[in-house]
Amino acid sequence: MPLYRYQPLEHDDSIRMLVLHPSRNESDPIKCTLRHIRLCHEAIPYDALSYTWGDPDHMQAIYQDDGEGELSVRKNCYNALSHLRRREEDRFLWIDAICINQDDMEERAHQVSLMNEIYNGASNVVVSLEEQQSVGRVLFDELAAVDDDYLRNGICYRAPPSDAVIRELEKLYHNPWCERVWILQEVSDKTSVIFMCGARSFSYRSLSFVYWSMYPKIGIWPTSLEWIGIMPRVYSTPQFNLWHRLYESREYRATDPRDKVFALKSLIGPDQAEMTPLIDYAQSVEDCFTKVAMFLLPVLGLRILTATRHPHERNMPSWIPDWSENLPLQAVYFSTESLSDMLFEYPKDSGPTLRPSEDHTYKILPEPTANNNTFPKLSVTGCRYAKMEHFSQVFKFSSREDANNQIEDLLLCVNHHAGLSDVGRIIDMQKYNEIVDKTGRNILEGG
Repeated sequence: MPLYRYQPLEHDDSIRMLVLHPSRNESDPIKCTLRHIRLCHEAIPYDALSYTWGDPDHMQAIYQDDGEGELSVRKNCYNALSHLRRREEDRFLWIDAICINQDDMEERAHQVSLMNEIYNGASNVVVSLEEQQSVGRVLFDELAAVDDDYLRNGICYRAPPSDAVIRELEKLYHNPWCERVWILQEVSDKTSVIFMCGARSFSYRSLSFVYWSMYPKIGIWPTSLEWIGIMPRVYSTPQFNLWHRLYESREYRATDPRDKVFALKSLIGPDQAEMTPLIDYAQSVEDCFTKVAMFLLPVLGLRILTATRHPHERNMPSWIPDWSENLPLQAVYFSTESLSDMLFEYPKDSGPTLRPSEDHTYKILPEPTANNNTFPKLSVTGCRYAKMEHFSQVFKFSSREDANNQIEDLLLCVNHHAGLSDVGRIIDMQKYNEIVDKTGRNILEGG
Protein backbone atom coordinates (compact mmCIF):
# COMPACT_ATOMS: atom_id res chain seq x y z
CA MET A 1 0.00 0.00 0.00
CA PRO A 2 1.37 3.48 -0.85
CA LEU A 3 2.31 5.96 1.86
CA TYR A 4 -0.38 8.37 2.92
CA ARG A 5 -0.09 11.86 1.41
CA TYR A 6 -1.18 14.74 3.62
CA GLN A 7 -3.58 17.24 2.08
CA PRO A 8 -2.92 20.91 2.95
CA LEU A 9 -5.01 22.49 5.70
CA GLU A 10 -7.26 25.22 4.28
CA HIS A 11 -7.83 27.65 7.16
CA ASP A 12 -5.74 29.23 9.91
CA ASP A 13 -7.73 27.33 12.53
CA SER A 14 -7.87 24.02 10.63
CA ILE A 15 -6.51 20.89 12.26
CA ARG A 16 -6.63 17.17 11.46
CA MET A 17 -8.58 14.79 13.64
CA LEU A 18 -7.75 11.09 13.78
CA VAL A 19 -10.80 8.84 13.64
CA LEU A 20 -9.70 5.54 15.16
CA HIS A 21 -11.97 2.79 13.87
CA PRO A 22 -13.17 -0.03 16.17
CA SER A 23 -12.17 -3.66 16.24
CA ARG A 24 -13.17 -6.65 18.36
CA ASN A 25 -9.87 -8.38 17.75
CA GLU A 26 -6.77 -6.83 19.36
CA SER A 27 -4.52 -8.36 16.69
CA ASP A 28 -6.35 -6.66 13.81
CA PRO A 29 -4.40 -3.95 11.94
CA ILE A 30 -5.12 -0.44 13.14
CA LYS A 31 -7.38 1.42 10.72
CA CYS A 32 -8.19 5.09 10.86
CA THR A 33 -9.25 8.15 8.89
CA LEU A 34 -7.81 11.65 9.04
CA ARG A 35 -10.46 14.37 8.87
CA HIS A 36 -10.01 18.13 8.58
CA ILE A 37 -11.97 20.21 11.11
CA ARG A 38 -11.93 23.84 12.23
CA LEU A 39 -11.44 24.89 15.83
CA CYS A 40 -14.00 27.68 15.44
CA HIS A 41 -16.75 25.17 14.62
CA GLU A 42 -18.49 23.02 17.18
CA ALA A 43 -16.82 19.63 16.98
CA ILE A 44 -17.52 16.18 18.33
CA PRO A 45 -15.77 15.29 21.61
CA TYR A 46 -12.17 14.16 21.23
CA ASP A 47 -9.23 13.18 23.42
CA ALA A 48 -5.70 14.54 23.03
CA LEU A 49 -2.77 12.20 23.56
CA SER A 50 0.32 13.07 25.60
CA TYR A 51 3.17 10.56 25.30
CA THR A 52 6.86 10.07 24.61
CA TRP A 53 7.58 9.59 20.93
CA GLY A 54 10.16 6.87 21.54
CA ASP A 55 12.72 5.22 19.30
CA PRO A 56 12.48 6.30 15.61
CA ASP A 57 14.01 2.97 14.55
CA HIS A 58 10.95 1.02 15.71
CA MET A 59 8.11 1.90 13.34
CA GLN A 60 4.79 0.19 12.66
CA ALA A 61 2.10 0.81 10.07
CA ILE A 62 -1.44 2.04 10.53
CA TYR A 63 -3.83 2.14 7.59
CA GLN A 64 -6.18 4.72 6.16
CA ASP A 65 -9.58 3.05 5.95
CA ASP A 66 -10.44 4.93 2.76
CA GLY A 67 -7.55 3.25 0.94
CA GLU A 68 -5.48 6.44 0.71
CA GLY A 69 -2.37 4.74 2.04
CA GLU A 70 -0.52 3.83 5.21
CA LEU A 71 1.24 5.87 7.87
CA SER A 72 4.31 4.78 9.78
CA VAL A 73 4.18 5.56 13.50
CA ARG A 74 6.60 4.83 16.29
CA LYS A 75 6.02 1.87 18.56
CA ASN A 76 4.88 3.97 21.53
CA CYS A 77 2.19 5.61 19.42
CA TYR A 78 1.10 2.28 17.95
CA ASN A 79 0.77 0.71 21.41
CA ALA A 80 -1.27 3.67 22.64
CA LEU A 81 -3.63 3.37 19.65
CA SER A 82 -4.05 -0.35 20.33
CA HIS A 83 -5.24 0.34 23.87
CA LEU A 84 -7.36 3.36 22.93
CA ARG A 85 -9.24 1.50 20.18
CA ARG A 86 -12.83 0.69 21.06
CA ARG A 87 -14.67 -2.51 20.21
CA GLU A 88 -17.87 -1.05 18.77
CA GLU A 89 -17.50 2.62 17.85
CA ASP A 90 -15.10 5.17 16.43
CA ARG A 91 -12.88 7.20 18.74
CA PHE A 92 -11.75 10.72 17.89
CA LEU A 93 -8.18 11.59 18.84
CA TRP A 94 -5.64 14.34 18.32
CA ILE A 95 -2.07 13.03 18.21
CA ASP A 96 0.69 15.43 17.18
CA ALA A 97 2.86 12.88 15.36
CA ILE A 98 -0.07 11.87 13.12
CA CYS A 99 -2.29 14.96 12.88
CA ILE A 100 0.57 17.30 11.94
CA ASN A 101 2.51 16.82 8.71
CA GLN A 102 5.94 16.64 10.32
CA ASP A 103 7.68 17.13 6.96
CA ASP A 104 6.00 20.50 6.36
CA MET A 105 7.96 23.00 8.48
CA GLU A 106 5.49 25.84 7.92
CA GLU A 107 2.48 23.74 8.88
CA ARG A 108 4.33 22.29 11.84
CA ALA A 109 5.11 25.76 13.23
CA HIS A 110 1.54 26.96 12.75
CA GLN A 111 0.02 23.87 14.36
CA VAL A 112 2.33 24.24 17.35
CA SER A 113 0.96 27.75 17.82
CA LEU A 114 -2.55 26.21 18.05
CA MET A 115 -1.68 23.42 20.47
CA ASN A 116 -2.93 25.24 23.55
CA GLU A 117 -6.38 25.56 21.95
CA ILE A 118 -6.25 21.94 20.85
CA TYR A 119 -5.44 20.56 24.30
CA ASN A 120 -7.84 22.93 26.05
CA GLY A 121 -10.61 21.86 23.69
CA ALA A 122 -10.11 18.15 24.38
CA SER A 123 -12.58 16.28 26.58
CA ASN A 124 -9.64 14.48 28.18
CA VAL A 125 -5.88 14.60 27.96
CA VAL A 126 -4.76 10.96 27.91
CA VAL A 127 -1.22 10.36 29.14
CA SER A 128 0.18 7.14 27.68
CA LEU A 129 3.00 5.71 29.80
CA GLU A 130 5.46 3.25 28.31
CA GLU A 131 4.58 -0.33 29.18
CA GLN A 132 8.18 -1.27 29.96
CA GLN A 133 8.01 1.46 32.62
CA SER A 134 4.66 0.09 33.78
CA VAL A 135 2.99 1.06 37.00
CA GLY A 136 3.09 -1.73 39.57
CA ARG A 137 -0.02 -3.65 40.57
CA VAL A 138 0.08 -2.40 44.17
CA LEU A 139 0.10 1.26 43.08
CA PHE A 140 -2.58 0.65 40.44
CA ASP A 141 -4.85 -0.96 43.04
CA GLU A 142 -4.37 2.01 45.37
CA LEU A 143 -5.08 4.55 42.62
CA ALA A 144 -8.13 2.60 41.45
CA ALA A 145 -9.49 2.54 45.01
CA VAL A 146 -9.06 6.31 45.30
CA ASP A 147 -10.84 6.87 41.97
CA ASP A 148 -13.65 4.58 43.12
CA ASP A 149 -14.07 6.53 46.38
CA TYR A 150 -14.29 9.80 44.47
CA LEU A 151 -16.80 8.30 42.04
CA ARG A 152 -19.03 6.93 44.82
CA ASN A 153 -18.77 9.66 47.44
CA GLY A 154 -17.30 12.74 45.76
CA ILE A 155 -14.52 12.69 48.36
CA CYS A 156 -11.85 10.27 49.53
CA TYR A 157 -10.69 9.26 53.01
CA ARG A 158 -7.99 6.61 53.11
CA ALA A 159 -5.16 5.50 55.33
CA PRO A 160 -1.64 6.68 54.39
CA PRO A 161 -0.13 4.59 51.56
CA SER A 162 2.04 1.60 52.36
CA ASP A 163 5.78 1.47 51.76
CA ALA A 164 5.14 -0.70 48.69
CA VAL A 165 2.92 2.01 47.18
CA ILE A 166 5.59 4.62 47.91
CA ARG A 167 8.28 2.57 46.16
CA GLU A 168 6.13 2.08 43.08
CA LEU A 169 5.17 5.76 42.99
CA GLU A 170 8.86 6.73 43.06
CA LYS A 171 9.36 4.41 40.08
CA LEU A 172 6.51 6.12 38.25
CA TYR A 173 8.18 9.51 38.76
CA HIS A 174 11.18 8.24 36.79
CA ASN A 175 9.07 7.48 33.73
CA PRO A 176 10.50 9.30 30.67
CA TRP A 177 7.17 11.09 30.19
CA CYS A 178 7.85 13.20 33.30
CA GLU A 179 10.94 14.71 31.63
CA ARG A 180 9.21 16.03 28.48
CA VAL A 181 9.05 19.81 28.14
CA TRP A 182 5.82 19.53 26.14
CA ILE A 183 3.86 18.21 29.13
CA LEU A 184 3.93 21.72 30.61
CA GLN A 185 1.58 22.77 27.80
CA GLU A 186 -0.25 19.49 27.30
CA VAL A 187 -1.44 18.83 30.85
CA SER A 188 -0.90 22.06 32.81
CA ASP A 189 -4.20 23.44 34.14
CA LYS A 190 -6.30 20.95 32.16
CA THR A 191 -9.60 19.82 33.71
CA SER A 192 -9.33 16.08 33.02
CA VAL A 193 -6.04 14.19 32.81
CA ILE A 194 -6.10 10.40 32.57
CA PHE A 195 -2.95 8.27 32.86
CA MET A 196 -2.97 5.06 30.82
CA CYS A 197 -0.52 2.20 31.13
CA GLY A 198 -1.44 -0.68 28.90
CA ALA A 199 -5.12 -1.48 29.33
CA ARG A 200 -5.36 0.10 32.81
CA SER A 201 -5.84 3.74 33.68
CA PHE A 202 -6.11 6.16 36.60
CA SER A 203 -6.85 9.85 37.03
CA TYR A 204 -4.51 12.68 37.92
CA ARG A 205 -6.81 13.38 40.87
CA SER A 206 -6.06 9.96 42.39
CA LEU A 207 -2.34 10.36 41.74
CA SER A 208 -2.37 13.76 43.46
CA PHE A 209 -4.31 12.38 46.43
CA VAL A 210 -1.90 9.48 46.96
CA TYR A 211 1.09 11.78 46.66
CA TRP A 212 -0.12 14.37 49.18
CA SER A 213 -1.09 11.67 51.67
CA MET A 214 2.51 10.40 51.62
CA TYR A 215 4.32 13.73 51.10
CA PRO A 216 6.29 13.59 54.39
CA LYS A 217 7.75 10.23 53.38
CA ILE A 218 8.62 10.73 49.72
CA GLY A 219 10.00 14.27 49.78
CA ILE A 220 9.74 16.29 46.58
CA TRP A 221 6.83 16.28 44.13
CA PRO A 222 8.27 16.10 40.59
CA THR A 223 8.24 19.58 39.11
CA SER A 224 6.53 18.36 35.94
CA LEU A 225 3.51 17.00 37.80
CA GLU A 226 3.42 20.00 40.13
CA TRP A 227 2.79 22.22 37.10
CA ILE A 228 -0.38 20.24 36.32
CA GLY A 229 -2.11 21.46 39.46
CA ILE A 230 -0.49 24.86 40.00
CA MET A 231 -1.17 27.66 37.54
CA PRO A 232 2.11 29.50 36.89
CA ARG A 233 2.34 33.11 37.96
CA VAL A 234 1.80 35.64 35.18
CA TYR A 235 4.17 38.59 35.02
CA SER A 236 3.58 42.00 33.48
CA THR A 237 5.15 41.36 30.05
CA PRO A 238 5.29 38.35 27.73
CA GLN A 239 9.07 38.76 27.63
CA PHE A 240 9.47 38.33 31.36
CA ASN A 241 6.92 35.51 31.38
CA LEU A 242 8.98 33.66 28.77
CA TRP A 243 12.19 34.43 30.66
CA HIS A 244 10.73 32.93 33.84
CA ARG A 245 9.31 29.87 32.03
CA LEU A 246 12.66 29.19 30.36
CA TYR A 247 14.25 29.10 33.80
CA GLU A 248 11.55 26.88 35.32
CA SER A 249 11.62 24.38 32.45
CA ARG A 250 15.36 24.10 31.87
CA GLU A 251 15.54 20.59 33.39
CA TYR A 252 13.04 19.16 30.91
CA ARG A 253 14.02 17.41 27.71
CA ALA A 254 13.10 17.80 24.08
CA THR A 255 14.25 15.82 21.06
CA ASP A 256 14.34 19.10 19.11
CA PRO A 257 16.14 21.85 21.12
CA ARG A 258 13.86 24.48 19.57
CA ASP A 259 10.94 22.91 21.40
CA LYS A 260 12.50 24.04 24.70
CA VAL A 261 11.17 27.46 23.61
CA PHE A 262 8.14 26.60 21.46
CA ALA A 263 6.52 24.37 24.10
CA LEU A 264 6.20 27.34 26.48
CA LYS A 265 3.96 29.55 24.34
CA SER A 266 0.71 28.84 26.17
CA LEU A 267 2.36 29.51 29.54
CA ILE A 268 3.37 33.13 29.02
CA GLY A 269 0.01 34.71 29.73
CA PRO A 270 -2.63 36.61 27.77
CA ASP A 271 -0.13 38.17 25.34
CA GLN A 272 1.19 34.83 24.09
CA ALA A 273 0.46 35.83 20.47
CA GLU A 274 3.57 38.03 20.65
CA MET A 275 5.60 34.84 20.79
CA THR A 276 4.13 33.40 17.57
CA PRO A 277 6.84 34.90 15.27
CA LEU A 278 9.46 32.99 17.26
CA ILE A 279 7.96 29.62 16.30
CA ASP A 280 9.64 28.62 13.06
CA TYR A 281 10.98 25.13 12.33
CA ALA A 282 12.69 26.32 9.15
CA GLN A 283 15.28 28.19 11.23
CA SER A 284 18.30 26.61 12.86
CA VAL A 285 18.57 26.07 16.61
CA GLU A 286 21.10 28.92 16.77
CA ASP A 287 18.79 31.28 14.88
CA CYS A 288 15.95 30.30 17.21
CA PHE A 289 17.93 31.08 20.36
CA THR A 290 19.19 34.33 18.82
CA LYS A 291 15.61 35.43 18.04
CA VAL A 292 14.61 34.60 21.60
CA ALA A 293 17.45 36.74 22.94
CA MET A 294 16.44 39.67 20.71
CA PHE A 295 12.84 39.25 21.91
CA LEU A 296 13.89 39.32 25.56
CA LEU A 297 16.57 42.00 25.39
CA PRO A 298 14.35 45.15 25.27
CA VAL A 299 12.71 44.16 28.57
CA LEU A 300 15.54 42.36 30.35
CA GLY A 301 18.48 44.45 29.25
CA LEU A 302 21.80 43.09 30.41
CA ARG A 303 20.14 40.72 32.86
CA ILE A 304 20.04 38.29 29.94
CA LEU A 305 23.76 37.69 30.54
CA THR A 306 22.93 35.85 33.78
CA ALA A 307 21.71 32.93 31.62
CA THR A 308 24.85 32.60 29.49
CA ARG A 309 27.59 30.07 30.19
CA HIS A 310 30.95 29.54 28.53
CA PRO A 311 32.12 27.81 26.59
CA HIS A 312 29.21 26.76 24.43
CA GLU A 313 29.62 24.89 21.17
CA ARG A 314 26.81 26.46 19.18
CA ASN A 315 27.45 28.65 16.17
CA MET A 316 26.07 31.83 17.73
CA PRO A 317 27.35 34.82 19.72
CA SER A 318 28.70 34.11 23.19
CA TRP A 319 26.13 36.40 24.84
CA ILE A 320 23.16 34.38 23.54
CA PRO A 321 21.83 31.87 26.14
CA ASP A 322 21.67 28.22 25.07
CA TRP A 323 18.32 27.01 26.38
CA SER A 324 18.95 23.37 25.45
CA GLU A 325 21.19 22.97 28.51
CA ASN A 326 20.14 22.42 32.12
CA LEU A 327 22.28 25.09 33.75
CA PRO A 328 22.60 26.07 37.42
CA LEU A 329 21.02 29.52 37.40
CA GLN A 330 20.14 32.05 40.09
CA ALA A 331 16.37 31.99 40.64
CA VAL A 332 16.24 35.62 41.77
CA TYR A 333 17.17 36.91 38.29
CA PHE A 334 14.26 34.99 36.73
CA SER A 335 11.51 35.53 39.30
CA THR A 336 11.98 39.19 40.32
CA GLU A 337 10.93 41.71 37.69
CA SER A 338 12.61 44.73 39.31
CA LEU A 339 16.09 44.15 40.67
CA SER A 340 16.91 47.80 41.37
CA ASP A 341 15.45 47.86 44.88
CA MET A 342 16.44 44.37 45.97
CA LEU A 343 19.54 45.26 47.98
CA PHE A 344 19.87 49.00 47.89
CA GLU A 345 17.88 51.60 49.79
CA TYR A 346 18.44 55.32 49.44
CA PRO A 347 17.60 58.32 51.65
CA LYS A 348 14.69 60.26 50.19
CA ASP A 349 16.66 63.50 49.97
CA SER A 350 19.78 62.03 48.38
CA GLY A 351 18.29 60.29 45.36
CA PRO A 352 19.49 57.03 43.83
CA THR A 353 23.19 57.86 43.97
CA LEU A 354 24.23 54.25 43.58
CA ARG A 355 21.78 53.32 40.83
CA PRO A 356 23.13 52.67 37.36
CA SER A 357 22.41 55.25 34.70
CA GLU A 358 18.85 55.33 33.35
CA ASP A 359 20.30 55.56 29.83
CA HIS A 360 20.57 52.40 27.76
CA THR A 361 23.82 50.64 28.58
CA TYR A 362 23.89 48.43 25.50
CA LYS A 363 23.17 48.36 21.80
CA ILE A 364 23.19 45.72 19.09
CA LEU A 365 25.75 45.95 16.29
CA PRO A 366 25.06 45.80 13.45
CA GLU A 367 21.44 46.91 13.59
CA PRO A 368 19.24 43.81 13.09
CA THR A 369 17.54 43.54 9.70
CA ALA A 370 15.72 40.77 7.88
CA ASN A 371 18.57 40.33 5.37
CA ASN A 372 21.45 40.64 7.79
CA ASN A 373 23.21 37.32 8.40
CA THR A 374 25.99 38.78 10.53
CA PHE A 375 26.20 37.70 14.16
CA PRO A 376 24.63 40.40 16.34
CA LYS A 377 27.25 41.93 18.63
CA LEU A 378 26.25 43.22 22.03
CA SER A 379 28.02 46.53 22.62
CA VAL A 380 27.98 47.42 26.31
CA THR A 381 28.83 50.68 28.06
CA GLY A 382 29.53 50.83 31.76
CA CYS A 383 28.11 53.14 34.39
CA ARG A 384 29.75 54.40 37.55
CA TYR A 385 28.35 53.07 40.80
CA ALA A 386 31.02 54.34 43.16
CA LYS A 387 34.72 54.99 43.55
CA MET A 388 36.93 52.43 45.26
CA GLU A 389 38.85 54.00 48.12
CA HIS A 390 40.43 50.87 49.53
CA PHE A 391 40.93 47.21 48.57
CA SER A 392 40.74 44.61 51.31
CA GLN A 393 42.63 41.37 51.48
CA VAL A 394 41.18 38.38 49.61
CA PHE A 395 38.38 36.66 51.51
CA LYS A 396 38.91 33.01 52.38
CA PHE A 397 35.92 30.85 53.25
CA SER A 398 35.98 27.48 54.95
CA SER A 399 32.34 26.70 54.19
CA ARG A 400 29.15 28.19 52.79
CA GLU A 401 28.04 29.15 56.31
CA ASP A 402 31.39 30.84 56.95
CA ALA A 403 31.07 32.73 53.65
CA ASN A 404 27.60 33.98 54.51
CA ASN A 405 28.69 35.04 57.98
CA GLN A 406 31.71 36.97 56.70
CA ILE A 407 29.74 38.69 53.95
CA GLU A 408 26.95 39.65 56.35
CA ASP A 409 29.52 41.10 58.78
CA LEU A 410 31.02 43.10 55.92
CA LEU A 411 27.64 44.48 54.87
CA LEU A 412 26.83 45.45 58.46
CA CYS A 413 30.16 47.23 58.65
CA VAL A 414 29.41 49.10 55.42
CA ASN A 415 26.02 50.15 56.76
CA HIS A 416 27.61 51.36 59.98
CA HIS A 417 30.17 53.38 58.07
CA ALA A 418 27.46 54.84 55.83
CA GLY A 419 25.45 55.81 58.90
CA LEU A 420 28.34 57.99 60.04
CA SER A 421 28.51 59.76 56.70
CA ASP A 422 26.07 61.78 54.63
CA VAL A 423 25.13 58.83 52.44
CA GLY A 424 22.80 57.18 54.91
CA ARG A 425 22.11 53.46 55.00
CA ILE A 426 23.23 51.79 51.77
CA ILE A 427 22.24 48.13 52.08
CA ASP A 428 18.94 46.89 53.46
CA MET A 429 19.93 43.79 55.45
CA GLN A 430 16.36 42.54 55.73
CA LYS A 431 16.03 42.50 51.95
CA TYR A 432 19.41 40.81 51.65
CA ASN A 433 18.39 38.05 54.06
CA GLU A 434 15.02 37.61 52.34
CA ILE A 435 16.77 37.06 49.02
CA VAL A 436 19.20 34.52 50.51
CA ASP A 437 16.32 32.67 52.17
CA LYS A 438 14.16 32.75 49.05
CA THR A 439 16.74 31.40 46.63
CA GLY A 440 18.29 28.92 49.02
CA ARG A 441 21.71 29.95 47.79
CA ASN A 442 24.26 32.47 48.92
CA ILE A 443 25.49 35.18 46.60
CA LEU A 444 28.72 33.31 45.88
CA GLU A 445 26.76 30.88 43.68
CA GLY A 446 25.79 33.60 41.21
CA GLY A 447 26.97 34.00 37.68
